[in-house]
Amino acid sequence: MHLSRGSPWPTTTATVFFSVLSACGARTSIDIFEPPSRAPTGVSVRAVDAGVQCVLPDECPEPTACVSYDCEQDRCEQIVLVRCPLSLDPCLENICEPVTGDCEIEPKTVDADGDGYTAALAGFVPGERGACGDDCDDSNANVFPGATESCDGVDNNCDGAVDENSSYVPDSFDVAIVPGSQQSSVGGMAFTGEFLSLSFSEQQDHWAASLLGLPGAPSPLSEGVALTTLNSDTFAGPVVWSGDAFGSAWEDRRHENFEIYFNRFDEAGNKLGPDLRVSNTPGFSLRPSLVWTGEEYLLAWAEQGDGDVFQVDASRIDSAGRLVGSPKLVSPVGEEGDGPALALGASGLGLVYNGVRNGSRQSFFRILDFELLPTTDAVAVGEENSTGQSVVYNAGQYIVNWHIQDVFPGNTAWAAAFSDSGETVIDARSVVSSDSFVRGSSLLPLGDRYLLVWAEESSGSYALFSSLLSTELTPLGDVQPITQADGDSTAPVLSLGPGGDVAVAYRDNRSGVFQARLLWLRCL
Repeated sequence: MHLSRGSPWPTTTATVFFSVLSACGARTSIDIFEPPSRAPTGVSVRAVDAGVQCVLPDECPEPTACVSYDCEQDRCEQIVLVRCPLSLDPCLENICEPVTGDCEIEPKTVDADGDGYTAALAGFVPGERGACGDDCDDSNANVFPGATESCDGVDNNCDGAVDENSSYVPDSFDVAIVPGSQQSSVGGMAFTGEFLSLSFSEQQDHWAASLLGLPGAPSPLSEGVALTTLNSDTFAGPVVWSGDAFGSAWEDRRHENFEIYFNRFDEAGNKLGPDLRVSNTPGFSLRPSLVWTGEEYLLAWAEQGDGDVFQVDASRIDSAGRLVGSPKLVSPVGEEGDGPALALGASGLGLVYNGVRNGSRQSFFRILDFELLPTTDAVAVGEENSTGQSVVYNAGQYIVNWHIQDVFPGNTAWAAAFSDSGETVIDARSVVSSDSFVRGSSLLPLGDRYLLVWAEESSGSYALFSSLLSTELTPLGDVQPITQADGDSTAPVLSLGPGGDVAVAYRDNRSGVFQARLLWLRCL
């Protein structure tokens, strides 16, 4: 058996050995095993599977030195031949070797990437008591406790921070995503760990939405792939990576009104099934937000109801791209809800949206469970006329940010923090303060800090600026301009990319029409 670095366990079975508690790896107790007992033959212990039917014993599974099988009452039953004593160490198990019938002691966790550190048991945080492993990414041999941190967009040393002590500096790369003079806009971005994919919309004879590998980085999606080839208006929405496929949701007018559609795509942009119609109502369905939980896609959007008043609905989609149940209303009954955004937390989802309560338009936050049931009330996070809300999850808390929009934008971007249970951790505070208009801020969590990018009026037009914030939402270092072209640069969308660099997709009208553009902030 293979053991993690520093483990005291021998490679052969012993009857007496020291137990290692997973919290710290120290030797703390003695675990004594008795020799394996031979179970009385002919004693049926349990049915293997109620669905395994038989007439004769040879229709049952093949016997081993540990178990055999018999056919009793048309069902295969397992007969235990060797019982191995239980281990007193929660990180080890004593198992019967099927060929020899010997009991062998094995760790419950494995070192899949060969870096000398094992993964945690399912349901545990790496390194915590009972986890039996402290490797925070057992698929990457460059990631383990104590590893040297480098600019690669990864938490190499498992301390919860990505590329700590790094700065993010713009270079000269700044291109239009769609060449030409037509209008275009950004939907979302997703990073596979190797390359980035972006969804965007462009105005042809109708509005069309596509997936594209980002310029300036290697990708099998070097050519744009249409989300749909139907001659109807489609507007790109979010895109996420599940580990083996991209999931994307978009607005689609193939049935007169705009509805929300979803599909999965492989790395080359090939659809993995038919388009899934998620919403199906008389009114418009707009502005989708999408997350991947590790098991399902969770999708929220703004649904137009009676009197043209929007509410926020949400649906579950399984890993094969099929709806799970019916859509659920996730904004409060009887209240307006629009512009939703989701963030995946440790035990649920953070939802922000824009709504009206008691005649006042504000941004609201609440927590949903993984079945899309609200677990907290919707609380106002900003003062009157707050809008442009977004949410991320980082270091055990949800961070909500927004700006103020009355007749004109205000001169401040705001943020607040909430716990997993919805309690306020950090009250609303200014994270950008300017003498001019501020709008469209976006946060990228980095473990021990955040990268904030926003649009600010400068010399008569909007430009993009960036700064780093601590987990307490206080500034770290100076404000940095990242666009300086003529025209307005707005609506930044952020994603980590190869080498720890940060991709910034945004809208800009330097050409006379608003177009989707891309620049890179290089990790130094």
